[in-house]
Amino acid sequence: MSFVHLQVHSEYSISDGLVRLPQLMSTVVENHMEAVAITDDSNLYAAVKFYKAAVKAGIKPIIGVELTIDTDEGDGAAGQLTLLCRNNMGYQFLCELLTRAYLERGTLHKIRVPRQHLADGAAGLIALSGGIEGEIGRLLLNGHDHGAAVCLEQYRELFSDDNFFLEVSRVGRPEDERHLELALAFAGTHSTPVVTTNPVRFLSADEFDAHEIRVCIHEGSRLGDARRPRRFGHEQWLRSTSQMTRLFSDVPDGLENAVQIARRCNVVLDLQGTHMPAFKGAEGEDTGLRLKKDSRVGLVSRLQKEASTGGLVHDEIPPNYLERLNSEIETILSMGFSDYFLVVAEFIHWARERKIPVGPGRGSGAGSLVAWALGI
Repeated sequence: MSFVHLQVHSEYSISDGLVRLPQLMSTVVENHMEAVAITDDSNLYAAVKFYKAAVKAGIKPIIGVELTIDTDEGDGAAGQLTLLCRNNMGYQFLCELLTRAYLERGTLHKIRVPRQHLADGAAGLIALSGGIEGEIGRLLLNGHDHGAAVCLEQYRELFSDDNFFLEVSRVGRPEDERHLELALAFAGTHSTPVVTTNPVRFLSADEFDAHEIRVCIHEGSRLGDARRPRRFGHEQWLRSTSQMTRLFSDVPDGLENAVQIARRCNVVLDLQGTHMPAFKGAEGEDTGLRLKKDSRVGLVSRLQKEASTGGLVHDEIPPNYLERLNSEIETILSMGFSDYFLVVAEFIHWARERKIPVGPGRGSGAGSLVAWALGI
């Protein structure tokens, strides 16, 4: 396998990516690369579109994300970490991790994930240290070798020795070479594998200025302001295999590890058919029976409220309503939609209890007697 880019931000990285998916696939194919990863900042917005585009182009898709990690000590220190999905379990965990982070600690475009939150799903992931922007990289650059060693052991406990890699890059940033020298020495001392990346933020070398404009728009800064931080290098474009091989001729293991990581990442998304949510009722509860019960109870309640005579006797349902209800329930069950109706009813009730406006819906499902009975 030729070199594999394991660090690519697409246009879905709100703050710093210019890469569009169709052009990404064309460039990867032109460079005879067999796989590519997408690691957008704090989100998986592009995951499914990326997966479909890659499969269509005959490219192996590697799904990942770049996160800002908070230390366990809660002292505010943070660094970047790139997580790649080894399998579907890892992909599912990333979805859950990001959802939790945005609900608990998120802002509009940025989240910070406590390191301990990685423990529940680390077995399905491969982690790259984040280079000069990672926690270990920053500690090394600041001369805190002992702190870097402690941090390394914490990540090794989470991901195991063969799933955590020290990341090194050469993209024209001021600290790249010093970090590379320190990281290689550190890796040798602590028997840690190194991987070479070229953190891609745009596809061709002539797009750097356009990328900087986008960064300034996001940060609310001016392009010509000499005081604004320059976080990106001119070389963060998608280099070819031969260019990466020449650039890292002194780190051949890092090049080989990029390929080996790509071989170990195997997410397969089932995009065929319709995938419905599962209703979480009591353990072992049959959702079809639950739908019948809730529909009957709900219909009686609504008819009592609507009846001008003041209500029905006990749980009596007029024959024409009962016939209609049973017919609809049979249709819903035969289509496998019982969980769907119960889930929708649940979040509609949740919204109404909190005075959140709910629309009337549209279509045959929303206009059904079952939907009316369930309070949808």
